[in-house]
Amino acid sequence: MRSDPFCGRAALRRSRSSSEMTRNGNAIQLLTYAFAAMDHGSMRQAAIALRVQESSVSRNVVKLEQLLDMQLFERDVRGVRLTKTGRAWIEIVRAHYDGLLDAFAERVRDNKDAKTLRIGLCWVTGGEFLKCLIE
Repeated sequence: MRSDPFCGRAALRRSRSSSEMTRNGNAIQLLTYAFAAMDHGSMRQAAIALRVQESSVSRNVVKLEQLLDMQLFERDVRGVRLTKTGRAWIEIVRAHYDGLLDAFAERVRDNKDAKTLRIGLCWVTGGEFLKCLIE
C-alpha cells in the first residue's frame, strides 16, 4: 500500500458510482468503525462500543484501507495503533467527519417538531412493508 496520506483522494473520486460504494460499504460507516478502532485502541473494544461483532469492525477497517490504498493501522496482539500515514490522514479527515456528524445531529434537532414523516424504502420490498405499516 502507498504511504502518501493524500493518495486516497483519487480513490474516493473513483468510488462515486453506486456499485463502487456498495462494494466498499457506506463511507460514513467505514469512517465510524476506523475512528472507533483508533479511539479504543483495539478492534474488540471498538466493537463493544459500537455494539457490533469484532469481525465487522475489522472487515470495515480493511475495506477503508483498501478503498484508500493505504494501511491506517498496525495490528498486533495488544490491539491497533495508527501508522504514520494513518495518523496524517486521520488528522485531516477527523474534523470533517465530526463536522458532518454535528450537521446531521443539528438537522435531526431542527426536524424534531416536524409533522412530516419521510420513509425511504427499497422498491422491491417497500410496497408490502408500507402496506403492513399503514394497516
